[in-house]
Amino acid sequence: MGVIGGLLGALFVIVNNKVNFYRKKILTQKWIKVLEAVLLVGITVTTFFMCSYFSDQCTDETPDDFMVKKDIEIKRFNCPEG
Repeated sequence: MGVIGGLLGALFVIVNNKVNFYRKKILTQKWIKVLEAVLLVGITVTTFFMCSYFSDQCTDETPDDFMVKKDIEIKRFNCPEG
């Protein structure tokens, strides 16, 4: 397990360094950096929304659930009412 984690960590560092090298070359203007951030936020939000929309997991709310304690409403797309 430790060896696999170490190899995956090393791979992540290598890929991250290469991506950052190309980002320094390409992202030279300020508006392009802002556009990159906006696109990444849009992709992340869309991905999480689609995952929750197409997920068929329905769990019961328990009184000790954090969201229930704070009285925060949760949108459940594919769950039956109740």
